[in-house]
Amino acid sequence: MRRKQLLRTFKGMLAILAMVLIFQGGAWAASNYKVLYSFTGGADGNEFMWVTGEGNWFSSGLVTDQTGTFYGTTAAGGTYGYGVVFQLTPGSGGSWTETVLYSFTGGTDGAYPFAGVVFDTAGNLYGTTSGGGSGSCSNSYTSGCGVVFELTPNLDGSWTEDVIYSFTGGADGAQPEARLTFDASGNLYGTTNGGGKHLSSPCPYNPFGGQYDNGCGVVFELSPNGDGTWTENVLHRFTGKWDGGPEVSPVIFDAAGNLYGTAQGGKYQGVAFKLTPSSTGWTESILHNFTGGKDGGDPFSFTGLVFDAAGNVYGTTFWLPNFGGGTVFKLTPTATGRWKWSLVHSFGTANAYHPVAGVILDADGNVYGTATSGGAYGSGVVFEVVPTTGGGWKYTVLHNFRNELSCPFSLMMGAGGTLYGSACYSDNGAGGIFEITP
Repeated sequence: MRRKQLLRTFKGMLAILAMVLIFQGGAWAASNYKVLYSFTGGADGNEFMWVTGEGNWFSSGLVTDQTGTFYGTTAAGGTYGYGVVFQLTPGSGGSWTETVLYSFTGGTDGAYPFAGVVFDTAGNLYGTTSGGGSGSCSNSYTSGCGVVFELTPNLDGSWTEDVIYSFTGGADGAQPEARLTFDASGNLYGTTNGGGKHLSSPCPYNPFGGQYDNGCGVVFELSPNGDGTWTENVLHRFTGKWDGGPEVSPVIFDAAGNLYGTAQGGKYQGVAFKLTPSSTGWTESILHNFTGGKDGGDPFSFTGLVFDAAGNVYGTTFWLPNFGGGTVFKLTPTATGRWKWSLVHSFGTANAYHPVAGVILDADGNVYGTATSGGAYGSGVVFEVVPTTGGGWKYTVLHNFRNELSCPFSLMMGAGGTLYGSACYSDNGAGGIFEITP
């Protein structure tokens, strides 16, 4: 489902992975960077997935439990080649051990979990797969319209997978590729990249052809029933016109119970949107129409938007005019109910570029993120953007990737400001998990 623009970008990236350019020093020493685990591409999983004619896919996002163990997904690999859910456990002497919790078969249980997983309060894991399931969708890499799954831990250390919803590819949506979000009542919220309203014709915003024949995507809610089943409610079906779609990011809540996200389409080159609940349903409003100018275009973050303590929203766009490097942006609510766009950082193709994931914030309002390409060695960077007096921002590269891992994708912050993330490629082609300490 990834757009062919990504295909072109990462073909170029792969061609320069072996090049060593002039070193451009970062703020943190190289000794502060550590590879925690490198996937082999076999039964343990593969962060990078190549499909001829379709593009590139890779998983995104880590979560952690109280013991400091990480959980995540790989888009491919595993026993059957359709991706895994894995656990990465810290050991003595700084060692880490990977355990595959579940290996997807590509059948009704799902295929290709592009998004990460989330915990419920009981310690169960939930996630989505882009393919598999019982729906009637098909493309060049899998059949099925995708599923939402639950993994439950057993007393013997194994985990059991249950499909709690299988998309049909109709009005309910198709191909979920974004992380899920819980509300306080235990309901799950997510998005799909296809399916929805336009069932008799392709999504009108379909610049790369043939990818969204069954609609422009939806925002959905899954509510648990007393018998262990779940019921889907579609909150919004994207039209691919003014409201956005396809390629919809994860959604996040504000304190008032509104949902926020980004999507392709819209009036120009993508939207940031808000969904407001009422007694009659959910109403979408547009926070910003991305023009493809200095504000960038295609805000299709795989990890979504993020709020700061003051209620401002931060996110990324994939590109600038003439396929430049993308942006980090800030949206600030105003007294009139509108939102003001401002630039945090603009990437140029001469340095790092193409931030495919969103950003994270620390308690001081500093912004951290990844760019999948460019940097001193052409293999991507982890960056920090710090607010300065006078309202400006200072950009610093914390790490330039090369050789052992490249194409950094997701990022999370642990104790003491330590950064953890996943990279979609490596010297053996399968990606891995890294750590950067301050």
